[in-house]
Amino acid sequence: KVKATDSLGAESDWSTPFSVTVTAPKPVLVIAPSSHGIGVSAAIENHGGLNATSVVWTLKVFGGFFDRVAVNKSGTITSIPAGQSQTIATGSFLGIGRITVEITAACSEGNTTSLTNKGWMFLVWARLS
Repeated sequence: KVKATDSLGAESDWSTPFSVTVTAPKPVLVIAPSSHGIGVSAAIENHGGLNATSVVWTLKVFGGFFDRVAVNKSGTITSIPAGQSQTIATGSFLGIGRITVEITAACSEGNTTSLTNKGWMFLVWARLS
């Protein structure tokens, strides 16, 4: 139940009872790929109100001329504090033609996110749409 008081000190009656659920803050992972550069990179951002711990990520790039591009990277980030980000990258690799990029990230607090993007590769330069 609640009661309201205005600026003059007048009070309302008690409201009818209602339920309120308070949830604890959680990490919210968001993947922000870089649009161009050497190889493919992305930032894993934590938009939530709690640190994301043990963030397991994968970054896959495939396609290209005659499907010759096949890059798989993965790793674990110990912690991404709330409001911050961590960059992941493939490093440089060779390729020409259309590519597909698949990125996933999951933290021990239960939040999981993924992103699939298309782009072009020319030698070591990647450009995502």
